[in-house]
Amino acid sequence: MIDYFVTNADGYIVKKGQCLEENLQAQASEDGERAYEGRANADTQRVVDDVLTDLEQPLSQSVERKSMELRLRRDSLLAQTDWTQANDSPLSESDQLKYRTYRQALRDLTTHENWPELQEEDWPTLEN
Repeated sequence: MIDYFVTNADGYIVKKGQCLEENLQAQASEDGERAYEGRANADTQRVVDDVLTDLEQPLSQSVERKSMELRLRRDSLLAQTDWTQANDSPLSESDQLKYRTYRQALRDLTTHENWPELQEEDWPTLEN
């Protein structure tokens, strides 16, 4: 067994683990991914020109990473409420309007004054 890590097209580490040496290249299953033998830290390293390089700032602290994580959370909340806007939704018109307003507030989060440093109270709820 060997240690491995896989990078996306931009050199960021997207997965890591152990596999048989002959299965190394099979670990890169998506377009643009590359598999490497060895260990790497997805938060503090990336591959640049086939060289494992330390990042100036951990990804977990970067604005891009925070924005991405917030968008993933927001998109999940939107997906969970998609059913409320369907033509055959069992909700009343007033309840559909509440959800429509909530969903719009979720979409508008990226323009919030605290973005991407949102606090829990910055997130919209169905009540507000």
